[in-house]
Amino acid sequence: MRFLTSGVLPCWLSTVLVAVLGPLTSGCSCEEERPYTPFSVATALPNTGLPPAQKTAKETADEVAEKALVVAAPSALRTWTVFERTLSAPRGGTFALAASLPEPDATAPASVVSWIQGPSDVHGLWLHGLDGSPQKRLVESPAFLPTDPDCSEQVALASSGSRGVTVDVTRSCGARQLPGAPNRALLVVQTAAPVPLLHALRVAPTAAGEKLEFEADTADQDGDGASDVNVTFRMLAPGGTLESFGMHWLARPAGTSRQKDTPSRAFVTRASELGIAAQRKAERGRVPAQVEALRRLYAAVCSEGGASRVSQWDGTPLSCGNMDAGLGRLTWAAVQAHIGLSEPGPALGEFERAAWFGAPPAEKERLALEKLTLAKILVETPRRIDDVRVTLGDKPAGVVQSRLAFDAKNRLWALLADQTTRQLWPEPAPAEPLPPPPLDGDRSTPAPAPAAPEFPAWSLEPHGPGDKRVAAVLPSCDRSEVQLAFVSTDGSGVPSLPLRLLAPRPGKCSRFGGGPLPAQLLGWDGPEVIVSVGGQVWKSDGKPVTHGVVSTSLGLFVHDEGSGALWRNPYFRSGLECTVSEDRKLAACLGSGLATVWEKPHKQAAP
Repeated sequence: MRFLTSGVLPCWLSTVLVAVLGPLTSGCSCEEERPYTPFSVATALPNTGLPPAQKTAKETADEVAEKALVVAAPSALRTWTVFERTLSAPRGGTFALAASLPEPDATAPASVVSWIQGPSDVHGLWLHGLDGSPQKRLVESPAFLPTDPDCSEQVALASSGSRGVTVDVTRSCGARQLPGAPNRALLVVQTAAPVPLLHALRVAPTAAGEKLEFEADTADQDGDGASDVNVTFRMLAPGGTLESFGMHWLARPAGTSRQKDTPSRAFVTRASELGIAAQRKAERGRVPAQVEALRRLYAAVCSEGGASRVSQWDGTPLSCGNMDAGLGRLTWAAVQAHIGLSEPGPALGEFERAAWFGAPPAEKERLALEKLTLAKILVETPRRIDDVRVTLGDKPAGVVQSRLAFDAKNRLWALLADQTTRQLWPEPAPAEPLPPPPLDGDRSTPAPAPAAPEFPAWSLEPHGPGDKRVAAVLPSCDRSEVQLAFVSTDGSGVPSLPLRLLAPRPGKCSRFGGGPLPAQLLGWDGPEVIVSVGGQVWKSDGKPVTHGVVSTSLGLFVHDEGSGALWRNPYFRSGLECTVSEDRKLAACLGSGLATVWEKPHKQAAP
């Protein structure tokens, strides 16, 4: 849909917004300016049974849409000459936009509608007569939109078929906008219908970085001769990827009713297409971003996602029905793409987060996904070389580093509750006995100084730039991404930072409460923080991780310069507290009071 939006602007500043951006010359009566901006929309009308030599209803409707014109008022006019008519606004109102909607019969005069701004009793969409007078208010300005005097209004009109027009109106009130409150309305109107408002939706502001667009048409979907409503939802993700799906509402005596297989059927089809694209070398590079955009669209539109921005006209959530099949295929497509791109870490992460969107996969599906995930990942069988019993203090709450660490000599150390360190492995040699203390009165022999620790204690909560530390990894509902929450040493708040990881949907958004996601801090790399969450290692700037370890349900994944290997053993499971040596040859994990040391298998020499 191509919308034309308007405010009170000079002629030369008017712009066409939303789906297509481009220059607009406004509706001034100046001869040197052309006030029209034509646009087309896909539409269809019922088959009227015309002879083959004549145009079909769809061809006629398409021609109507091609000739539809929308013009922005050059200023807050009460009388406006446009479309070869002199339009007059209802008492107290002024023009914002006008549209000319030609009739299917080319010999009939076009219908002219306008969006009027002003008091509540005139604010809305009006139909004008042949003499330009306001005949009827087709739909009033939505009462749920904010009405503070300093709120700005943007309105867009577009043809949605023969005698149909779609109104997209937004009110912006700055920081005073209540979170989650709708500030936008989509109105699908049929000018000749007894009840002009066919369908309407409420829309709340989208998550940061996202743009939600709409396209509507009033084609007859079921052949009953009545105008049905089809709305295509388009998500423009932060990276610029665009994905969409449509929902159909069929006209019924009691009002419109959603066609049950929409949007789920189209969603499954698109997910399947991405699964095929992920197997093609020339296309798989785009698939992860396309999967992400579809997940964002699902979360923004469907109430099943727990954080929907769209609701029905009466405020009830907008249900998309069961979308689990399509969401499962998106996970499959993402794993397939990452495997083909030689990105084992992201592939494992997608497998671990298979239940983050929709229902968990059934056991048969999970096993098939596991087989796909392991198909081209370097899998190694590590050697379990020691179990060391160790008593440590309670792990602090929040996002902290491991209480185990290897030094440069590949010796394993533990950070004890009293903030001292102890060498766990290999077992240290017995300490040499201390010399006897000096005799009374003998000052020639000083007392031995305490030995400095070979491996100094480290902070479980290291601070980054600005003296901040990671407080939690939050599954945000206001934003689409997982958030890193920080706190400074003095306890004051620090702005959060989004990871390039989508938060679970519905996750904890559909119910009150819930806490942060389980995560382990792996350290700081200059100004950037590195954490493991959701079965994957993440760097706050989104760049590839070259070092780190994460324990998953499939094994321990050890990063190695952008690639890595999966150490497989039944011991490993999701959420273990682990560390890895600098040369990636040793790893150690904590569990049940034991520190278990693992060794990378040695490569066999060629015979």
